[in-house]
Amino acid sequence: MRKWIFIISLSLILPPIITYGWFAATIGEHQYHKKDILYYWLYTPDALKRLPWISHDDVYYFSYNPDNQNKYVIIQWSNIHQLSVKKKMLIDYIQHKEGFKKYDCLWTYLDKNSIEDNYQRYCVRQKGKILELEFFETLSH
Repeated sequence: MRKWIFIISLSLILPPIITYGWFAATIGEHQYHKKDILYYWLYTPDALKRLPWISHDDVYYFSYNPDNQNKYVIIQWSNIHQLSVKKKMLIDYIQHKEGFKKYDCLWTYLDKNSIEDNYQRYCVRQKGKILELEFFETLSH
């Protein structure tokens, strides 16, 4: 009998704890590298997990605002061999997504009929010998 009470209590208490833990872990700002598997899996949007390889020296900056549901990720690569080739690979990969270019960025919309909400923005920038990808996503309801 005690075993069943424990199992039922655990099944009632565990889901809210997991849910709270998930939101607490994903809200706010985080910095990590691709080699940090847990952080990479938790914070990197699926749209960025299939990027072409640029360099082993990478830094990911992640920010999520739950109030307006905006995700903001910046990836910076340094020590890049053949910088111009890698930059072109990155731009070509992003341009394969359907969207339109504006202000040197590519904008893709989840709803093709409305260009106000639910979009993703990809911007590729070169800052000296550093290549940067800025990703912004909003999911308004």
